[in-house]
Amino acid sequence: MITIGDIDFTVYKETNVGLSGSIKKGCLHLESYVYGEDYDSEKYYDFSEEDTERLFSINSFDVFLINLRQGRLRWMESFLEDYDIHPKTSCF
Repeated sequence: MITIGDIDFTVYKETNVGLSGSIKKGCLHLESYVYGEDYDSEKYYDFSEEDTERLFSINSFDVFLINLRQGRLRWMESFLEDYDIHPKTSCF
């Protein structure tokens, strides 16, 4: 079992775009936002403990963050689909 303690982290934060998250009690939670002139979006990803464990058994937490910083959310969503990891999502 891979253990990552409870943490809060920021992947990137710009004026109108951001991605941050936390790991609490073994579950990963990500929050993204995009604010524009004609478009506002907030999206939340809630991973179960099992999906969090699976995710970090494929890539370390540090590698996961590096890839998010380089490819933003498109990389992550494709990666999750490829490895059959399905967090609960909600959009606002």
